[in-house]
Amino acid sequence: MSELRKEFYIPIEIKAREFYSQLLLGGRIALKGGRVFIGSKYAVDYFIENKKHKHGTYLYKGGGASISKFKSKIKKLSSIAVLDQEVSPAIIEYSSFIRHRFVKGSLKYVSRLYYVGEVARKSAKDVLTEINPDLIKAFGWPRIDLWKPKYHKVWHKEVQGIKCRFPQPFLLFTSDFGCTTQKQVDEFILAFEKRGTKKSEQDLVALSERLNNNFQSFKEFIAFLETISAETQLPNIIVRPHPSEDHQAWNRAISHLPNVHCVYEGSVSPWLLASEGLIHRGCTSAIEAFFSRKKAAVLLDFIEPENTSISVTLSTPINDSKSILNWYQSDHIDPLLDSASLNVIEQHVSNIEKESLDSISHDLFMINGKEVAFLESDFNRQPSIAVALYKKVKNKILSLFNRDKYLPTYGKTSKMQDGINLAESDHILRAIYPDYPFYLRQPAKNIIIIEPNESAI
Repeated sequence: MSELRKEFYIPIEIKAREFYSQLLLGGRIALKGGRVFIGSKYAVDYFIENKKHKHGTYLYKGGGASISKFKSKIKKLSSIAVLDQEVSPAIIEYSSFIRHRFVKGSLKYVSRLYYVGEVARKSAKDVLTEINPDLIKAFGWPRIDLWKPKYHKVWHKEVQGIKCRFPQPFLLFTSDFGCTTQKQVDEFILAFEKRGTKKSEQDLVALSERLNNNFQSFKEFIAFLETISAETQLPNIIVRPHPSEDHQAWNRAISHLPNVHCVYEGSVSPWLLASEGLIHRGCTSAIEAFFSRKKAAVLLDFIEPENTSISVTLSTPINDSKSILNWYQSDHIDPLLDSASLNVIEQHVSNIEKESLDSISHDLFMINGKEVAFLESDFNRQPSIAVALYKKVKNKILSLFNRDKYLPTYGKTSKMQDGINLAESDHILRAIYPDYPFYLRQPAKNIIIIEPNESAI
């Protein structure tokens, strides 16, 4: 039988966004004596459903979960915590976004909500009335811990590989149009209407207008790329599409531009570090650029007029080839070294100087249950006949209501890329923790377990 340890379950929804930082957090939890399961949502959820004991903490990625999801999970857990990966410092207005993150009734199963900064925490306290405000914390993001120069070594191999593959200097554009085809616009509107909290007609009209505007902006941006790509003094441009976008639509749109490339591989971090700077429309990657000490410029003609987020206000404004060239050739001004800019960032990010890891991991131990042994047989257990029959009937009923017709068709491949495997996890953890005081194993597809190696600590 294995050591008795508190267990923590961390599902990954979008690998490029979450995997590295969750390994960073998982390693810190393991150093405190925990047993950490990190994997795809399907793999982690399947293990929880079939394990025998009813202890452990589930660290969910954010909103969107149904009441039934949390209700069924809590029967096999000590607690559920939410580290929201989508309530970013780049959000224009926190309250309206957070309000729709949780279905009514689901928060009664949640023991902690973790937000990136104080403004987000205060907004959550104002609009999420179904949870005790004392359970809402602002410790920062492990993702932001990972963006700091201290951890740039993690990406050294990847950065060198990118520079060998693209030896000419390049600017990175991180796309967040969301919709790059009319089909995606229609799918997202229908999915928004059918899933989560009940939406008002005003909500649906506002979303439809925003998505259609984004799609129109995408088409206009292609024309803009055609213009600036003709500027011989500018470097190449690498477009990193959002995981929700149709990547083939991007490839078709820029196929005639030899100095513009569309690449969606791995995390955005090594691509940013390998670049000469970031061009954006007000997305979270701008926050990463600030903490990574990379210059960032915002495309004024491609943002919403009311966008006053810190990713916009602290970036250099650009709108044509001349302004891009001036920005590209200018010295980098670090917003984290400017007192006025730093004061603004501090309101939105709690872990500018200190790390979020210790605060989050300590708090997770506080809401965990008792220590348990790991049983390999839990991964090999098959659902009971009753459970299997229930799922079959449920899926049949959902199909009768055409559930699949309102689910967006962008693929899980974009979200999980090449999946979760032992070799990559080992490589990342060794880069983050050079002493490597861990025992790592992969008991099933797309899930790994991190435990402390007592002899190495």
